[in-house]
Amino acid sequence: MYSSMAATNEAEEAAGGKRVQYPLDSSSYKLLNEIGEGVSAVVYKALCIPMNSAAVAIKSIDLDRSRPDLDDVRREAKTLSLLSHPNILKAHCSFTVDRRLWVVMPFMAAGSLQSIISHSHPNGLTEPCIAVVLRDTLNALSYLHGQGHLHRVKLADFGVSASIY
Repeated sequence: MYSSMAATNEAEEAAGGKRVQYPLDSSSYKLLNEIGEGVSAVVYKALCIPMNSAAVAIKSIDLDRSRPDLDDVRREAKTLSLLSHPNILKAHCSFTVDRRLWVVMPFMAAGSLQSIISHSHPNGLTEPCIAVVLRDTLNALSYLHGQGHLHRVKLADFGVSASIY
């Protein structure tokens, strides 16, 4: 149903431009702990044993729960492996494990923007920080659009912003 997709990573430069191939079997990874959860997927912090126990994130997608969206899941995994932009998380590789699709990605030690804000900036980001986040987000969206991909963005909570005027 799914073909394995090998991908490159940021370590290419460190390897003298040589493409780094991540293993395509679950026995090469040691799951450490759950770091995120969605409707049909769980994200784990893991170690890639053959790559000197490098930390990675593994998004484990339940294919049975994703059945109506299988084409979307396949398209997302393939797209992530082909993109190359500093503000877009790249997939190292993906493969199936039983009835789950594993997407192996870089581990982002600082966590999501939401977790960074809630832990380090409980009163919100400063305007210069917001400007940097928006600039980098717009650069990533511009890259995606230039590659022929669309990304849905939802804006919400206009109650506070509307009350300013």
